[in-house]
Amino acid sequence: MARLWERRGYRVIEEAGVYWVHYRGPLWTTFPNSVGIVAETREMEDVLWKARMAAARVPSMESGIPCALHVLEPAGYRLEKISHRHRKKVIRGLERCEVRIVDFDELEAVGLELNRDTLARQGRHEEEFTDAKRWKHFVKCLRETAGCQATGAYLNGRLSAYLIECRDGEWLRLLYKNSRSAELIEGTNYALDYTVIERASKDPTIRAIDNSFASTAGDFGVDTYKRHLGYVEVPTSMAIYLHPAIAGWATSRAAVGAARVAARISNKRAFELAARTLEAARDVRGAARGRATRTWVTGH
Repeated sequence: MARLWERRGYRVIEEAGVYWVHYRGPLWTTFPNSVGIVAETREMEDVLWKARMAAARVPSMESGIPCALHVLEPAGYRLEKISHRHRKKVIRGLERCEVRIVDFDELEAVGLELNRDTLARQGRHEEEFTDAKRWKHFVKCLRETAGCQATGAYLNGRLSAYLIECRDGEWLRLLYKNSRSAELIEGTNYALDYTVIERASKDPTIRAIDNSFASTAGDFGVDTYKRHLGYVEVPTSMAIYLHPAIAGWATSRAAVGAARVAARISNKRAFELAARTLEAARDVRGAARGRATRTWVTGH
């Protein structure tokens, strides 16, 4: 995972026994998703000083931004474990599609079209998956990183959906999935996801599958979809630490209040995220005053 992120151009460092990736803006985060650290508050401050991190996001069972990690233990997984309604969709997809490993040359040539379709459907933009040059580089990174592969669902011989996986010790990390909107009715995503899980169930060295975080702003369809496939939402929180040099004034009542007002007036997600980040950092500082240590956990 660290090699893949580095090759993609992210800054990655190792501190306090775990890897950190420069996520976005001033924020660093531990990764993969299920990895946290066990450290005293003073030790976390030392990490921020040493690594020159303005802010760090760490999975926690205590204060922070509430969220949940989608996790599935594949041992014993079979079709009968899926609800009857969704089982029919899986069966339809398996009847209509061929699911197999995707050659990286084919992924580079065809994947860009699926990326643009998916991101347009979801109202998102990620240049790494829409710009031809950056997409070519991304696939090159996959080729060069052990443990990465793509599995695809083919409809009438054409790639209709793909999922990028990364084997990480006892975990199988599902990183990205993109598909053709017009062909979703054929059950392509159902066939793809089921096959990947069922294949993992036959590998006794895979303890769990990580399928990213649940939505934090409500119960979206993708969360329901994953639950019907058998994923469990493991509750956790995202604790935010700010660099000691700025933590005091940045988490003050005035600073948090100003961020809330900006979020309300502008109605922009960036300001809303900033306000939530400062509030989470203030919660961490408040909890730390009452104890000598804090415990960071793995999330599963």
